[in-house]
Amino acid sequence: MAFVDANTVLAGDPALVRAALSRGAEGAASIEPALEPALAARVAALRTRYDLWATGTVPPGAKMPSGAGQLESIDSFDIGVALAHGLDCTADLHARSPQDMEKLRSSLQFLEAALKMQTAGPGEGHFDLRTENGAIHVSLSIPEEALKKAIAAQRAARATAAAGRLAAAAAPPKPP
Repeated sequence: MAFVDANTVLAGDPALVRAALSRGAEGAASIEPALEPALAARVAALRTRYDLWATGTVPPGAKMPSGAGQLESIDSFDIGVALAHGLDCTADLHARSPQDMEKLRSSLQFLEAALKMQTAGPGEGHFDLRTENGAIHVSLSIPEEALKKAIAAQRAARATAAAGRLAAAAAPPKPP
């Protein structure tokens, strides 16, 4: 992994990262033209639309860390996160096989059900899951007001829990 500048990180095979750095020491703008045209197009599309993004193709035979689970079934991905007006996340995941795609889709459907249980009503967020041409498209959108409401609720719950711990610590010990 290499931090190219304040906004760019390169990660992957060490030899490929070093080669990209040697071709473009001035930053991402000079590295991008050195990429394969298909990858450069993916990078350009993501960097203009998202605040945080990642794209890549997993080389055949690459070993994933133990416990990677369903991630082992992905052979390419495009992921983006925009934070301008709430939270907007998208992921386009391509599976290695139809069986892998079905397993991944099933796992994401479980996540979808869990998220739908968390939303209190309309306007609280949107989760979309589609499959087409061997790929899975996932998008999650949470409006700014719903995000602020969730953060405030989480802060209140933490404050209540902290107050309970302080009260328990300050209470006199119980006689044996």
